[in-house]
Amino acid sequence: MGHMTRRDFIKVSGITVGGIILTGCGGGGGGGGGGDALLPSGYEFYELKRIGDVADVADSGFKINSFLYSTHISDNNVITFSAEDQNERWGIFQLGIDYDGSDPQILWERTALKSGALLDDGYTAERWQEYDVDENGNIAALINPDYTQDAEFFGTRLYYDEGLTQFQPLLTPGRTFGERRCTGHFSNVTISNSRIITTLNHAPVEGIRDTQRDSVLYLPDSQLNNSSLLVSTGDYLQSTNTQTKSFGLVALNSFGDYSMNIYGTSLLTAMENGSTMAAPASHIVKAHVNTPDDHQILTASPASDILGDYASGESFYGSRIDVNGSVYTLLGNSDDSVTMRKDDVELLTTGDQTDQGKILYIGPGSSGVDGLYYYVTRTDMYDAVLNIYDGTKHTPVLASGYQLYPGGPKVGQIYLGSTYRHIDKEGRIVFCCKYDNGVTALVVGIPS
Repeated sequence: MGHMTRRDFIKVSGITVGGIILTGCGGGGGGGGGGDALLPSGYEFYELKRIGDVADVADSGFKINSFLYSTHISDNNVITFSAEDQNERWGIFQLGIDYDGSDPQILWERTALKSGALLDDGYTAERWQEYDVDENGNIAALINPDYTQDAEFFGTRLYYDEGLTQFQPLLTPGRTFGERRCTGHFSNVTISNSRIITTLNHAPVEGIRDTQRDSVLYLPDSQLNNSSLLVSTGDYLQSTNTQTKSFGLVALNSFGDYSMNIYGTSLLTAMENGSTMAAPASHIVKAHVNTPDDHQILTASPASDILGDYASGESFYGSRIDVNGSVYTLLGNSDDSVTMRKDDVELLTTGDQTDQGKILYIGPGSSGVDGLYYYVTRTDMYDAVLNIYDGTKHTPVLASGYQLYPGGPKVGQIYLGSTYRHIDKEGRIVFCCKYDNGVTALVVGIPS
């Protein structure tokens, strides 16, 4: 199995219509008790936006033609989503939600970014490469400007929108930080509690003897002046002869713990084979932003010759790290099955038989502050099942075929897991849902 990006995940996670309501859906009983965390007894689900709606009431010219399936919910009652309009413009939008009434109400709507918008540094936004949202609704984004105007340096630019204001440039092509110069090539960004981690390429400034490298850069308090490199290509995995070649997705929790995919090649194997062109093996490592060299190797692909008590398998897409520092991974096995793990414990494998049928697909999930883990499966009985794992058992809370409201269309596809922050501190969950009539909606679930 190869490296899977967020966009790859969205493509393969499409699931079709079918199934019935499961115990625990809506407010209908089901699931509480037991395990390491308190499981809600059920959820009530509500639509916030759907295809054809105006994304922001202040901008009637942007009607949602399709969702881009990146949804986030913050602890200050802010929901962030992205969409495309009929003119193929992209936009990032934020909603302020009031949960005090019988139904959630949208108090305000905001356009955080839109194709064609003028950025604070004078560039015009075209589209973004990646973005992430933290617990307070702050956004870190890798934006591709329209470079039709003159520019000394070209490439992707890292911006930060703090306090629901506007995007400010943090790191741009040509800008120096320490003895390094940004080349404008980024591949990932994540944010938690105003801490930003991004993966980028950099070159040495004039007079410094070094090579151009890829690195994982940490910006505490979203400040470049205090930034540091967590790991760079050419570094060795701890206590091994495996040299880092490239990086995958990084997941960061609110306490500074992070997990990430690292691809590396054993120099010993390369010398034994008489070649330095060996394909990099995948690894998932865990560390803390204050002690990145003291990292722990959690998984290694069969191509790796690292010895130790690691889970063996091809990691794909990316890992998830919860508030307790536990890491959830999806590992591909030699028989093409996929196993979901929490740290060193196997939780599920495709082909397992459950009360909802034989598991055919397991998607990456999202963890809550209470230690619950949310993820979507597909089985031979249900095309989409939203599950919660509480440390002991797996409980379904929504399935394809369920009506979110009386007389409404049936749930078809459930898009969850393409971002890290689908759950807020109150256990509310946000995702996109495609109905059996082809209409897609932005949905929030509230514990009952």
